[in-house]
Amino acid sequence: MDWYFGVDMEVYHTTGVNLRVPVVPDAFLSVAVKRKKGGKSRKNYAVWQENGIVPIFTLEMVSHTPGGEYDEKLDVYRKLGVLYYVTYNPEFWRRDQH
Repeated sequence: MDWYFGVDMEVYHTTGVNLRVPVVPDAFLSVAVKRKKGGKSRKNYAVWQENGIVPIFTLEMVSHTPGGEYDEKLDVYRKLGVLYYVTYNPEFWRRDQH
């Protein structure tokens, strides 16, 4: 019960320009946090409410139109301290075409 896996959920953090502007990964994993907040399911994930614990893993799925997965979001996750950042692009599944 000491990990949380979120899907399409806002991650509020202090590394951006504004605390009200979250980053929204398609999925993320945080360890050493409780799965529920106050006995209820989470509606978002605020790093400052989790004693500064950031997700260790984030997953981004590229849709037909890329949305900053290769640059903007990568930079945010890097500043945040995410250890593992995976970008999955179903259109480029062969190594020689990627």
